[in-house]
This record gives sequence, C-alpha cells and structure tokens, in this order.
Amino acid sequence: MSLADLAQTDTVIPDDLRGLWDIGRWCEVEELSGGAVNRVFSVRTSAGRYVLRRYRAGTPSQLNREARVTTWVRRHGLPAIAPIISVSGELHVERDGVCFALFPFADGAQKAASDLTLKDAAAAGDMLGRLHGVLGGLPTAEWRPPRLLWDRSAWEQRLTVLEHAILGRSEADGRDEIALARVRAQRAWMAHPDCRHSHDLGDGLQVTHGDYHHGNLFFDEGQVSAVIDWEQMALLPRAYEAVRAATYMFDGQPERTAVFLSSWRQVSGASADELAQGAAAFSVVRDHWVWPLEEVYLFGNDRARRYIPDAPYEPFSATWAQIQTAP
Repeated sequence: MSLADLAQTDTVIPDDLRGLWDIGRWCEVEELSGGAVNRVFSVRTSAGRYVLRRYRAGTPSQLNREARVTTWVRRHGLPAIAPIISVSGELHVERDGVCFALFPFADGAQKAASDLTLKDAAAAGDMLGRLHGVLGGLPTAEWRPPRLLWDRSAWEQRLTVLEHAILGRSEADGRDEIALARVRAQRAWMAHPDCRHSHDLGDGLQVTHGDYHHGNLFFDEGQVSAVIDWEQMALLPRAYEAVRAATYMFDGQPERTAVFLSSWRQVSGASADELAQGAAAFSVVRDHWVWPLEEVYLFGNDRARRYIPDAPYEPFSATWAQIQTAP
C-alpha cells in the first residue's frame, strides 16, 4: 500500500510526515496487525525499514517520558527500542492532536504465545530480571502508583452493560458465547464475599515496563533481542509485573510459567514471599479486568479480541493455586 493510499483512508498518516525524519525516500507503508490500541505501520524507505506508531492516546509529555526511559535502558546495554529523533529534534511529532513516533525495526522475530518454548520462557524471564535491575535505578519522584480500588456495584454494572451489548449483537458466534459466559461468571465473582476489591501495594515500588509479554518481545537465537511498546510504564512492585507477564504469555500453563518465574527470580534475587505478594496484587487487578471485553463489544475494536481468553472465567487466585501446586 502506498503512502498516498493511506493518506486518503481516514487521514491515518498525514502526508507531510515523510520529511520529518532523515530516513531517505519513503517507498512503501503497510499497516501491521500487532497493535490492539495504537496503529502500527511498517515503513520501507530507500535507507531501510522502520516502524511508525500512531498513538490513540497519550500526551506528548507521557510519550517523551517513554523516550527518556528507553534511552536510559539502551545506555545500560539492554535492547529497548527508542524512537528516532526527527530532523527538528523531536522524539514525537503531533498532527491535529494525534502523536506519531518513528522507531527502528527490531532485530529478531516475534512469536505467538502457543509457539513459546521453555527456552523462550527462560530468556524472557532473564530479560525481565535484567530490565528490573536497570529500571530500579530510575528516580521515582515524578511517578504515581496506581490506586487498586474498585467499587463492587459499579463493576457489576459495567459487566451488565457488557452482557447487554453481547446479547444485542445481530450475528453472534461461538466466541461471543464464550465472552458472554465469562462476563456472567465474572459478575458473579464480583458479588462473592471472597472477592477482594482493593489492595495496598505497600513499599518497594519501582518503574516497570508495564506491558511486558510476548507481543512486545522479539527473539533471536534463543535470546530476547528487543523489547518494544513502553507507553504503559508504571510504578509497581516488580513481582507484580513478573506475575502479570507470566499470565499473559502462558495463561496458567504450569511448566513454562515456572521456568519464566524461576529465571526472573534468579536474575532479580526476588524471594518467594515477594513473588507471592506480587501475585496477590495482580490477582485483584486481574479479577476486575474488563478491558478487552469493552474494547470489542462497546468500542468495536476487534483487534483486542485475542486478549479475551478462550476458556471459562475463574478468579486469578484459583489459577495461581494450580500453578503453585503443579508438579
């Protein structure tokens, strides 16, 4: 697809972006399927291949902070992908309220979750431990931790809205039936007396990648060769991120989860108690997780459908208990 074709389609990429980076003549632009929130494009030029990201949300100050952190990580020898500075010295450019950034194309290849091997799990855990070591050196004064507090009745209402949206689809399929069953089971759990609706993160917080999982990793020769998509960076316990990453990558599969977490703990030095605390914090967040459901059924973003598990809903504490007791 040519740049002119894209420029005529919902003005996705303004035509004047072509001269903003010193990367040669733009030859071909192709939208990639990876992003569930932002739109991502492969850009081939006379000088090579690049990635252009069109942000759906995020202020310039947030995006500039992302660039500062990825630059910091790269200076410490780890493969974060940082944006390319424009000819006018900008890390991100803005057009009509929309932010764009250009990145070098990452080395290696991405893998589907089903293709991740035990070696990949170990490599991903090792890289996360190394990242946490580097990110732990960043000052945290400008960061604010998330507040883990949910109103039970409001969350039950959100799930009811989702239930009506799914039931109102004119052409439902098997995926919608699974989503509907998950919504109803999640709503029932919200009303259960054992469901926790708050959590105190306590001390020991640090800057984290915020969205570490296989979709944001590239692999090459058995190692992680690039870590991308840093816009969800957050001040969190490092063990929270480790448990979240394992969940997103391996969906409760015990063997690969254990290898990943063991590799992370070996590098980070985290204790079993720290890991348990991270799991407790993530459990509350995961139990209230409705983002992909709302993206698909309320906002029409079908790219988020792949994040809706193709399995019955269960509280995360049950998933974690199965992982912990697996041989």
